[in-house]
Amino acid sequence: MSSLLDILADMAGTALALSLSAIGAGDGTETESAAVRDPMIRSMTSRCHFVVYFCGCTGNAGCNALQFAVGHDFEAPFAEGAPNGWNQERRFAFAYLDEQGDPRLKMDVLLGAGGMGAEDFGELPEIWRVSIAEFETYFEL
Repeated sequence: MSSLLDILADMAGTALALSLSAIGAGDGTETESAAVRDPMIRSMTSRCHFVVYFCGCTGNAGCNALQFAVGHDFEAPFAEGAPNGWNQERRFAFAYLDEQGDPRLKMDVLLGAGGMGAEDFGELPEIWRVSIAEFETYFEL
């Protein structure tokens, strides 16, 4: 019996892409898979584009983790410790500054060898949507 993650990875993330499109405008959700890298999904909320990477896959299947990622580029860098307060008050996703001082947000999800239950997996898009909204409010984006 295939795990939910195996099914999604085999379909290049189509089911997750549909769930993710429901958290924002829904336009522009794309899946990618290639022999040289793990599958990924590009999607957007009403205000920003983000990517979901399928990690630890073998032949675009059997992935053992997901990473949600979003970032914003600014002309002036943010102060070095800017993400610290956000990270101390939040769970699941973490903020940091890239090399140029631009704010980034990531959420790592360990799925493990046995996958994740369908109900828990189904909560991920909403957790990510709330994390992005709080991130944008905190950094006044």
